[in-house]
Amino acid sequence: MRITPMDIRQQQFTVKMFRGFDTQEVDTFLEDLASDYEALLKENSLLKEQLQALEERARGLEEREKVLQETLVTTQRLVEEMKDQAKRDPRPEAHPAATGRRSPLHPRDVLAPARAGHQGQYRG
Repeated sequence: MRITPMDIRQQQFTVKMFRGFDTQEVDTFLEDLASDYEALLKENSLLKEQLQALEERARGLEEREKVLQETLVTTQRLVEEMKDQAKRDPRPEAHPAATGRRSPLHPRDVLAPARAGHQGQYRG
């Protein structure tokens, strides 16, 4: 069973006629002890809340990192595919950028889902 500040404040001791403690000193000590213990319990509760908030933020950052990693891999693959396509057909008109049309694997299309999913979440 956990001891509470109220338990400390309400603790009673038997008084012996000889060799006993000064009851006023004991009461004062117990009140000081209860106050300090209460402050520690509040601080512990606050720290637990802060820890929970930071753990949630860390999970969000891990998810964001995963999306960015996936986006980077997709972009790298896209670049390699575009290089391969340029090597296979060096004519400028064979490439979407030269004709003004967009490639089906345009970087904006690849990055759009990542941007939309995390828009406004970054806080620096």
